[in-house]
Amino acid sequence: MAAKKMLFETLMDLSFEELDEFKSVIQLEEGFPRSSKSRLKVANRQDIAELMVEVYGERCVELTNKVLKKMNRTDLVQRLSGTKEKQWPSLIQTVKTMAAKKMLFETLTDLSSEELDEFKSLIQLKEGFPRSSKSRLKVANTQDIAELMVEVYGRRCVELTNKVLKKMNRTDLVQRLSGTKEKQWPSLSQRVSMSHQSDRHTVQLLFRS
Repeated sequence: MAAKKMLFETLMDLSFEELDEFKSVIQLEEGFPRSSKSRLKVANRQDIAELMVEVYGERCVELTNKVLKKMNRTDLVQRLSGTKEKQWPSLIQTVKTMAAKKMLFETLTDLSSEELDEFKSLIQLKEGFPRSSKSRLKVANTQDIAELMVEVYGRRCVELTNKVLKKMNRTDLVQRLSGTKEKQWPSLSQRVSMSHQSDRHTVQLLFRS
């Protein structure tokens, strides 16, 4: 998780005395559960990072900065804030990419074998489809096709998939794919904000529900 990683790297720059001070100050913050005080007492830097995310969720970085300011470690506050700003765009892009693959895969699974072959034939005629990928597309299953579409067309993959589906007279799938995209994007933003996840494996967990 991005938040855990950022917090852990920040806490690594605290001395043992400062780490003890951090523990003392954080448990006085509003919302810190009494039941976690004994756990915090014996926690190492990684344990503290995990506990901060667990207790405060999306506010964990904000609360950490607040404590660091009280400790006069404004250098770490600035670095932690800067790291968060740099990581956010790539994190959002990663999640959107995973979402696009999921939407395309779920759509393509509703095509028959004959329709899937037709889809392959039509998509490789689209502008920008590389000749070098034609042999890969020929043997691709639905998951492979979804990955290839994202890889080749990026953010335009859903738009181009819809164009091909329209030519195939599968307007039902066009409507569903467009509707899914509209519904997912707001919830994705919320789930990214709540989760602070950047690792590819953990990002995939967002789409299991």
